[in-house]
Amino acid sequence: MGVHFVLICAAMLTFAAPARARVVDEVRIGVAAHNVRFSGHDPDESGHRAEGGADLELEIVSSQLRAVFGAPRPYAILSANLAGDTSYAAAGLLWRWRFAPRWTLEPSVGVAVHNGATHNPYPPGDPRAEEYAHTHLLLGTRALFRETLALDRRLSAGQSVGISLVHLSNGGALFGHSDNEGLNEIALRYTIRR
Repeated sequence: MGVHFVLICAAMLTFAAPARARVVDEVRIGVAAHNVRFSGHDPDESGHRAEGGADLELEIVSSQLRAVFGAPRPYAILSANLAGDTSYAAAGLLWRWRFAPRWTLEPSVGVAVHNGATHNPYPPGDPRAEEYAHTHLLLGTRALFRETLALDRRLSAGQSVGISLVHLSNGGALFGHSDNEGLNEIALRYTIRR
């Protein structure tokens, strides 16, 4: 209940600020499928996923940074898992390209901090280790990279809807991390522009 209250209050305060004091250009609310797995990545043959449920998300997007390559926009997002599994907060940069009337493609990169499991606390061979791995994603580090690719359709000058694919990971073998199950989401979002 506390996380949901914070998300709602943050959205209300964003639009209540005087126009000249605003640094937020967009507010997005969304819902995401948590821990989406693709073929070959299920922990067992039954297709059981270590975590699941839906995520409620609130994202704010700021003005373009024109001095930086490609004029990216800074963003910050809170993602709360409604089933009590891994939730996170992230910030980064996004780029937006209009490729057709009313349609935009938006890749982004950022860093996330999560409240989920990093490692299995039980030694290999301990029956509790198998159960723990069956119910928790082992993300390896507290901070993760976050990459997204989103497709949005403008409904009006101030509104759009979209879908995004999200991947969170610690970089695995590239940085020498043994635990790196990663977290994937597919999100539907609604954007309000000021």
